[in-house]
Amino acid sequence: MAVSVMITILFMMLKSGSSLLQVKKYSPAYVISTSQICWRGATEEASRHNTWSSSQRKIKICSSISMSSRHQTQTTGMLLSNSWNKTPFHTAFTRHRRLSSKHFMSSQDQEAVGVTQQWNADSEVLTTITSSKNPTMKRIKMLLSKRKARTESSRTVLEGLRLVMDVCQLDLNNDAGTASQHVETVIVSELALNHPTQGLELKRVLLRLINQQHVTVCMATDEVIQSCSDTITSQGILAVCKIPANHTPDIYGADNYGGMYVVLDGLSDPGNVGTLLRTCVAVGDVKAVILLPGSCDVWNPKALRSAMSATFQIPIVSCASFGDCIDLLTECDVMTSRNFFAATMETSSESSMPQSSPAHYSIQWRPSVTDDKSSVALCIGSEGNGLSKEVRDAISNGSIQSVHVPMQNQMESLNAAVCGSVILFEYARQRDTK
Repeated sequence: MAVSVMITILFMMLKSGSSLLQVKKYSPAYVISTSQICWRGATEEASRHNTWSSSQRKIKICSSISMSSRHQTQTTGMLLSNSWNKTPFHTAFTRHRRLSSKHFMSSQDQEAVGVTQQWNADSEVLTTITSSKNPTMKRIKMLLSKRKARTESSRTVLEGLRLVMDVCQLDLNNDAGTASQHVETVIVSELALNHPTQGLELKRVLLRLINQQHVTVCMATDEVIQSCSDTITSQGILAVCKIPANHTPDIYGADNYGGMYVVLDGLSDPGNVGTLLRTCVAVGDVKAVILLPGSCDVWNPKALRSAMSATFQIPIVSCASFGDCIDLLTECDVMTSRNFFAATMETSSESSMPQSSPAHYSIQWRPSVTDDKSSVALCIGSEGNGLSKEVRDAISNGSIQSVHVPMQNQMESLNAAVCGSVILFEYARQRDTK
């Protein structure tokens, strides 16, 4: 009885042109828009599109979904054939239900909503820093600007979404325990959390960090983080990290072959240093990077941003002198008189040695099976002055060897990072060639 009354009222509204229901053209059918309620047919099938047929009429119930960048809204409608007003129809409707926004959301979107809801709940207990005079922010400023502060405290500061997340992910993936963890404190603002492409991933990482007792996560205003930033435009995130201890790397790898050691001789440009660190990690089999006096502080903000997370993925050793470097390499099984090469420029005075400087591709970087399995080392000089006097003297007296990258069209030199990268990938090519 109730169904019959409802159908009768529906026909009366349509004939009278009532504005309560709006009729729109929809291909060969008409759409009668309703709100919030979807009628479900006698088949009881919970699907997005259902069709019921009677002897005289077909009625299709569907959902039209309006999407936005952050949420979904649903409206529902009934599709009736063009000839609905010519003949009567009889279809049994059993019940109705409200549409849930999650009903039409992908699993990825539902996960994003879940992560956001969990972050909103957990972040309520976080400390919010609203002043640049906060002790934590003052400490961050000091670490960003003073090498002495970084050295004395064995702490440095990371800045930028990708860099912070990469180092945090290294910690989360590390099973060695808290002693080997790098990140101590993360300061984040809404600017980073609402990043269009990386904001959701950042929330996932921070939620995992919050569950770890040794990591402190704090909120801060965009203005506070910008006031401490080392960049012109901050991305809204900073992290205080421990600097790994200076240590001697392992001598042998899994294949009982020593590997490569890279020596930076007074390389002072942070961009070049960071690029070489990334190259060392990308090449693989580089056991350590050794810094001679005059080299850039690899833990300063610019070098860290250039290296991304590579600084935390390879041992870095500082030597007080070139003599100390030779002693260290000898302990690491490098036969310095034969397997320690310093990159030179072929036409420069550095190459005026008793023996000519060979091309990088002519060096047998990886000894054959009949040779010993000792390590090799490569020294890269500074951008402007090249190799130091101590290194040049060692080449002259035959204590170490020289190597160069051939160039065409009268070019005299390459960028230090480019030169080092070319030689290192030649080393990797020979290593991987069976």
